[in-house]
Amino acid sequence: MSYLAVMLFLGSAWIRSTWRDRKCADDRLWARKSFGYSIVMVLAMSLMMSVDSIPKPVFNAVSILPVVSR
Repeated sequence: MSYLAVMLFLGSAWIRSTWRDRKCADDRLWARKSFGYSIVMVLAMSLMMSVDSIPKPVFNAVSILPVVSR
């Protein structure tokens, strides 16, 4: 779920930034900013994919212990 949240946030910010600056007088500046943001997106995507691939524990350690009645 964290991957989805981060990618939705960064993707929408990237689209908003690109759309807002599309009428920029200097095309090279616009392209440089868009490329820089794409590098951040790829880095965040790789990081979040590795974080989300960490397996979650299936069992709660307390639930598999035997119940001792007194």
